[in-house]
Amino acid sequence: MADKILLNAGTSGLQGPSADKMKMTCIRAAGLRYVLGWPGDSSDASEKGSLGHVAAAHYYRRMQARQQGDDPDQWYTPEEAMEKACEDHPKWGKHYGQIRSTFDRYVAHYPNEYKEITVLHVEEIAGVQLFDEVTGSHYHHTRLDLVYLRNSDLTVRICDHKFVGHPNRRHAEEYGRDAQFVFLNILGRTYFGGSFGGCELNLIGVDGKKFARFSQATLPAIPDRIRDLPRSIGWARMAFDFWKQSGVHPTRWPTSTHMHACRNRFAVCAYRNTCDFYRRGDST
Repeated sequence: MADKILLNAGTSGLQGPSADKMKMTCIRAAGLRYVLGWPGDSSDASEKGSLGHVAAAHYYRRMQARQQGDDPDQWYTPEEAMEKACEDHPKWGKHYGQIRSTFDRYVAHYPNEYKEITVLHVEEIAGVQLFDEVTGSHYHHTRLDLVYLRNSDLTVRICDHKFVGHPNRRHAEEYGRDAQFVFLNILGRTYFGGSFGGCELNLIGVDGKKFARFSQATLPAIPDRIRDLPRSIGWARMAFDFWKQSGVHPTRWPTSTHMHACRNRFAVCAYRNTCDFYRRGDST
């Protein structure tokens, strides 16, 4: 029997939301990551989220196979896939028990999902060309966690999984203004036209307590955020390209000196000490 398929549930690369948001937040951090190749530190929150995404990807891909009459065992089960991921990323291993338990409860929480949705795409890269009259044209793509047809109204939804400590109503408000979801609205309208029913945030609670909490919300499509995103991404990429071509060592690129860039609510910036104490690189 052929080896089972292990899905890539990683990031979208240099032309995706994570890279562009880093350029918007701190151009020096983007240089250290994407020019020098310095690794970023991982937090417990990001490790849990990464492991949870592996489980969700294989769960929905197997669901898609069953719906299409294919053999779901071509793909690893969520549990097997998480085990494989922990072999490749040993630091994730300490979260395996918690994420497996949480995901088992997530599946039990939505017992009719197999009948309610038709899975269209799982873990696929999709992109479009964004144009702004000032900053020009830029290709932007992202990895889609899940695209499905909601059978009750025949609308196509783009669903993104977020593993969070405590799901609450603020998450939908905050993520609705995030570049990732603003772009997903652009992408959905471009690919699916009038059939597009919006972006859905799938919140999976991983606070480690006895009762896991889950929530799903359709995010608002904010018109001016959608209008302005091509310019915002274009400007961030122009700044990145300028400094990349400047000859200045990335450790001396401009830095964002504000506390929310150096430490967000999830983790400390991996390069914070570089800005505080580092003495290497072009002195310009």
